[in-house]
Amino acid sequence: MAVEVFESVNALALIGQPPKIPLNWTPVPMQNLKVAPKGSVYYLKLDVSPLTQDKAVEALNRLTSEMQSKFGIKTIYGKAEPNAIHLIIMGSPFSWLALLTWLPVILGLLGIVLFGVSVWQAIAAIPSWVWAYLVIGGALIILGPAIGNWILSEVEKRTAKSGE
Repeated sequence: MAVEVFESVNALALIGQPPKIPLNWTPVPMQNLKVAPKGSVYYLKLDVSPLTQDKAVEALNRLTSEMQSKFGIKTIYGKAEPNAIHLIIMGSPFSWLALLTWLPVILGLLGIVLFGVSVWQAIAAIPSWVWAYLVIGGALIILGPAIGNWILSEVEKRTAKSGE
């Protein structure tokens, strides 16, 4: 099976250069994925939930650095598209079982971190006066009924005294 790797218009982020020579990629059956021999080159396609450009850049950077540090895998080329991440990797001997169990974990953690960053950016974009109104509104919701009851009791006391 030949897989053509090329730069596409829908690429959100790129790392490295694709191989200049045409390569034929053959699928490796799951039962043969035990230990990757030294110097082997692999093509990985990861289907992911929709990515923005910032998330794509962060995902590629995190994947390449973590695979290098944990498994000794060098990323020759990486491309992030809106719904997929394509990686061409070369590894020293590494365990496929460890890598395949690690990938969903790191992508899940990366999603949580990117969600947190997105929430923080949304919060940071809100002007400070809005936060003041939010605090005052929250205080009125919580303390308003008690203050209203206190005012009504004082008014009733005064009207009772003046009516005597």
